[in-house]
Amino acid sequence: MFDYQGRYHLHYIYRNQTGFVFAHVSSDDMVRWKWHTTVLAPPKTGHGMFSGTGFLTKDGRPAAIYHGQRSDPRRNQIAIAKD
Repeated sequence: MFDYQGRYHLHYIYRNQTGFVFAHVSSDDMVRWKWHTTVLAPPKTGHGMFSGTGFLTKDGRPAAIYHGQRSDPRRNQIAIAKD
């Protein structure tokens, strides 16, 4: 979990109908949470994910790093937010 522009962001991996995906929820007060559309999923990435985390880059951009499940080759992946 991290604070980005006054809002808390939590990322976690779970399995849905497409495979293992990277979920994202956020909150202003850590009581009420907003579920964001899951975009890091096999239909968009071409692979599932296993063991990852969210963080801020050196220049302050939100990012996620995770191990690509069933990717070829199996390797760590990084996704940096555009918005």
